[in-house]
Amino acid sequence: MPVAPSGVFLPSRYAKNTRVLPVSGIVQASRPDAPVDDYYADLRQVVVTLTASQYRPGARAMLITGDSMDDGTECAIRSGDIVLVDTNITYSIYSPHKITVFETPNGYVAKLRTVLNGKHVLASLNPNVPPIRNMTGYKIVGSVYAKYVGARQVESV
Repeated sequence: MPVAPSGVFLPSRYAKNTRVLPVSGIVQASRPDAPVDDYYADLRQVVVTLTASQYRPGARAMLITGDSMDDGTECAIRSGDIVLVDTNITYSIYSPHKITVFETPNGYVAKLRTVLNGKHVLASLNPNVPPIRNMTGYKIVGSVYAKYVGARQVESV
């Protein structure tokens, strides 16, 4: 399979209209200060294969670790899932339904940017994970638009 450095798009030699995207980062779906598992250390060998309609310019494939975006439903994002992030959507997204990836001082984190009791917070889908209230140093990377489920197969998020 084609391998590329982070953020580089590779045309696939396997099928016309197929896009190959390297997994370019680990997103914590847990606490932003939680350590990232060493198990996921070498992501440069992991790529996703997308059809042209599933690919977006500026898209990044990122690996999820942690359970804060797992609410127990079929559509949940679980540890080990690969999500597709549209990095062209970097404006403020306040929605209890739109998962956003943020760069924090400790790495990336996936959360819902919403308002709780009149305060801006980053919330989780998992009700057992408390919201993040202090977002100092956080920067929006992009919006999660799909979950990769296999070669040329994605699920909308």
